[in-house]
Amino acid sequence: MSQTPQEDVQRELHREMLRQLQLRQQSETQQAQQLQQAQQFAQDPERQHNKALAMQFMQQMMSSDAQQSWDKYQAWIQEQARLARTARLKRGAAAEKEEAVGSHHLSTRRFVSVKRKKI
Repeated sequence: MSQTPQEDVQRELHREMLRQLQLRQQSETQQAQQLQQAQQFAQDPERQHNKALAMQFMQQMMSSDAQQSWDKYQAWIQEQARLARTARLKRGAAAEKEEAVGSHHLSTRRFVSVKRKKI
């Protein structure tokens, strides 16, 4: 069953068209699945609840009470930083004092010379 070159070309073109059609169908099926998943996600009750909580939180942040709370929080942070600096300075001063006492102790120490006996 020998085929002419024209028949071979036509058969190859037909195969390529079928392959392109299958790829297009797969792509459309995949897009339809993604669209369905997106719609399910948008209608998910948990997502709706989280969205409502986020909106509520945003409204609270816009209120004056939230601004006062934020100011209190910032003041507390600044106070903690001040306390940490004070503690660090006190530790540094204590370490310097201890170092001064330690070096003074070393400077007043007397070294005893040991005489060796000749054998």
